[in-house]
Amino acid sequence: MNTSIKNLHTVSSLTFEIKNLFETNFKYIKVKGEVSNLKKQHSGHIYFTLKDKSSSISVALFAGYANKTLIPKDGDEIIIEGEISVYAPRGSYQIIAKNISKTGTGDLLMKLHLLKEELNKKGYFDKEIKKPLPKFPKKIGVVTSGTGSVIKDIINVLSRRYPNFQLILYPVSVQGAGAELEIAKAINDFNKHHLVDVMIVGRGGGSLEDLFCFNERVVADAIYNSKIPIVSACGHETDFTIADFVADVRAPTPSAAAELVVVDKALVKQALDKQKQTLYQITQARIKQFKTQIEKMAKSRAFVSPYSMLSIFIQNVDNLSMNLDKALIDSITLKKKLLHEKKKSLELLSPETKLKAAKEKIKSLCKHLESINPNNLLKKGYSLIFKKDSKTIINSIKQLKADENITIRFSSGSAVAKIEQLKD
Repeated sequence: MNTSIKNLHTVSSLTFEIKNLFETNFKYIKVKGEVSNLKKQHSGHIYFTLKDKSSSISVALFAGYANKTLIPKDGDEIIIEGEISVYAPRGSYQIIAKNISKTGTGDLLMKLHLLKEELNKKGYFDKEIKKPLPKFPKKIGVVTSGTGSVIKDIINVLSRRYPNFQLILYPVSVQGAGAELEIAKAINDFNKHHLVDVMIVGRGGGSLEDLFCFNERVVADAIYNSKIPIVSACGHETDFTIADFVADVRAPTPSAAAELVVVDKALVKQALDKQKQTLYQITQARIKQFKTQIEKMAKSRAFVSPYSMLSIFIQNVDNLSMNLDKALIDSITLKKKLLHEKKKSLELLSPETKLKAAKEKIKSLCKHLESINPNNLLKKGYSLIFKKDSKTIINSIKQLKADENITIRFSSGSAVAKIEQLKD
């Protein structure tokens, strides 16, 4: 009982385990069978059944792979390369197809598949290196057969779309042994001599064998190394070659390639006429707008009574002028005052002034010395008393003794006298 519960699955868990088992062990398979019940969806996805005498299996060819491989039809014997996937909602398994080829072409397809993987890893298909096509090429180069319908179709399209085109045809073989070398040489020569602005490389439709020269490495290298933009148009809309993946632009047919490399002259003229009309309308509208603005300005207060608007500015200018004049006068007056003060300071510091002041000071000193000269005092009636036979001046009675002889000096001479009596 416990064992049964332990091994019990839900539908989802069982389906998940089966899905994991299938998708882990069948990551890459090759299956051969007959196509039946093929249905194309609006999304681009294709669904069909692959069967043999006793069994059948569902196949899904999604749009991402459908654009890069053979699209089969009911009754075709094909080989599918892909992987097994379990569709959980129905609990059924199916093949997710990645590449489809007809039986009998397995070796070529394997060679194509290996080269495609190699070039993809080396970046030959990267979108970042694709060169843009010139809008108005002066010279168009075409690498194709010189006798087939392809060149005629290209010329017809170019003549219809842009009659003044210049075309240089480099005729080559487009199938069979050595065709790939001719194609590669043509591409290299166009680049070597800078003959054209853009190239169309291609041919009409055909089998895988017919188109295989465009799947060769030498052609892929020539397209990859080309400095001139290349449009590849190899086969019909459903045919894909390595040249298509390496080229800057892939066209479904040679006629479509011709439409891509030149614009339709009539459409260009129509676009220019439309732009001309639009420009004329814009110009007229701007002229009308400016005219309205000018008329409005002519009626504005600024033109009718300019002084009413300008009076405040005029008065401001006058006030500024008066203030400037006053500031200049005040500045000049101040400068004059400072100059006068500096002049006085310089005069006081001049040697002549200093000499004159020194003379006045000496003169004053002389007068002072003269006023205190003893001889001048004596002339006024004063006298000097000395001890006899001494130059010591007697200026106090305490220096005298009774009966002591003294010398009295007058302005005109001296006399000797004797002290008879001392009084305080």
